[in-house]
Amino acid sequence: MHRHLHTAAPALAVHPIPPFESERPTPLLAPRAAATRPSPAPGPMPEGRRRPAAGDGTPDFAALFAPRDRRAGGWRPTPRTAHLLHTALVVLADQAYDDALHLAGRFLPHADPAALEVFHRLPPHTWAADRLWRRRMARAFDDLAGDLADGRRPTPTCTAEETALQLAVEDAPVHLEVLRDEADHHALPEHEDDYGHARLLLRHRDGRCRAAWFTPFDDRRARDPRRGFRR
Repeated sequence: MHRHLHTAAPALAVHPIPPFESERPTPLLAPRAAATRPSPAPGPMPEGRRRPAAGDGTPDFAALFAPRDRRAGGWRPTPRTAHLLHTALVVLADQAYDDALHLAGRFLPHADPAALEVFHRLPPHTWAADRLWRRRMARAFDDLAGDLADGRRPTPTCTAEETALQLAVEDAPVHLEVLRDEADHHALPEHEDDYGHARLLLRHRDGRCRAAWFTPFDDRRARDPRRGFRR
């Protein structure tokens, strides 16, 4: 299935919104004047997997993830790893927003599975989620992509983000097949630790109920609840 992806997940700039969650699409992501470079025209992707549209701008991962003394902060993605994960997360975010729009508040098995790209991959106890829950899940992909666009290691803050990162790592090989042939990816510095993203997957808790998927693991690292939604 081919779908057009509307925007990449750029560096985040918070816009004031009411201090509660609603189903209204509130502006979330406004591009900052960060180090970016134009994206090339998109090449062909496998069925159901599209990259951000050309012209959205790609973060300058070479600058954001420049080599540094590993003793200063432990492992973090190399520029090529960051580019790969950012691509996977942005694609999943847009697919999840599309799924949420298509499903609305319907029980997932009642929907046409051929029309879905993300939510059928989640555990069955999430299949009865409402539209707001699904939009919050889509935002979890954006939040992690925003971490990378800000030059930070994508570290999940809740079960939803942990699951989002797991799906991005699962999808990374598909995107790597395309990125290997792209000049902008090859222009990033090569490192012996490229594509070592599997080490990011650290399970915090298993079997959390659907209502607790967005409960922060640590309140000191919780996302800003006023950040709204990109779409």
